[in-house]
Amino acid sequence: MLRRLKRSLSLRPVDFVVALRAYAYLIRSAWIIFIKREPTRSVRNRIDSAAPSDDSLSAQDFNYERAALWINRVSRVPFPWARCYQRSVALSMWMSSRGLKPDLKFGARRTEKGIDAHSWVEYGGEVINDSPNVREVFGTFTQADAPEAEAGAPGRGQK
Repeated sequence: MLRRLKRSLSLRPVDFVVALRAYAYLIRSAWIIFIKREPTRSVRNRIDSAAPSDDSLSAQDFNYERAALWINRVSRVPFPWARCYQRSVALSMWMSSRGLKPDLKFGARRTEKGIDAHSWVEYGGEVINDSPNVREVFGTFTQADAPEAEAGAPGRGQK
C-alpha cells in the first residue's frame, strides 16, 4: 500500500489532477449505485441529461480514452470493489460533463456456472473502456431488452 501511495505522489501534476477526477467520479457513481440505489433507467437519464461543466476542457480537448484508463487504474486502489458497472457509470458521467454523449452498454453470456453480466461504454460506435471484442464475448442488450420495474414494484434490496 505504501509503495502505491509513493507512486501516486510521484505523478506529474496533470496526471495527479486526472487521477483525482477519476476518484471523484468513482465515488459519485458509488453513491448513486450503492447508497441511493438508483435503477438503471434513472442512472441513464442522469447521464443523458448532464449539463456540460464550465471547466476549461471542452469536448474537443477531452481525451476520453485517457479518462477510461485512469478510471480503470484508480479503481484498483482503494476501490477493488469498483466493478465494470461502476467504472462505466463513472466514465459516462465524466464524458457527459464534457458535452459528449456516451452509450452505456450491457451484455451477458452463458457460462458453466450460470450467466455473467458485464457493462462498458461506447462512443461513436467504438468501445472505450474495454477490449474491442467485448460485443462478441457478451451479447449486447438493447434498451427494449432491459425492462424496468414498474412504480411500486419491489426493487433491489426491497421485499
